[in-house]
Amino acid sequence: MKITKTNPIVTYGSKVAGILPGNFSEIYHFSKKATWDANTGKSSIQYLVDTEATGDDFAKSNLGLKGEFDITNKLFYEVWRDKVKQLREELTNAAIEHEAKPINPFANNDNTEPNPNKPTNTWRT
Repeated sequence: MKITKTNPIVTYGSKVAGILPGNFSEIYHFSKKATWDANTGKSSIQYLVDTEATGDDFAKSNLGLKGEFDITNKLFYEVWRDKVKQLREELTNAAIEHEAKPINPFANNDNTEPNPNKPTNTWRT
């Protein structure tokens, strides 16, 4: 006996496959997490977005977003936009730090120390 679990992403009927494009570059898994506080006797609900696959729930991000982020009482687009901006700034800063600096062979290199093993060229007069 084989058991298969499916999570439908839309409820449109049997012809939905012809309407949707076949390949997505950004797939997010939306979930909610309820926590119970025994001291106050209240529960709180947290709305989360996963950008990585967890168990049977598939998710991916070609933009480079990692992990999950909280969208409780916020608009998804605004949180997503801030995450993408932050990621772009990090990548830009990393590229600037690792950027190769051009070497000027005619520059005065005062930081070099004389090598005692290398003979110095002196002219005899």
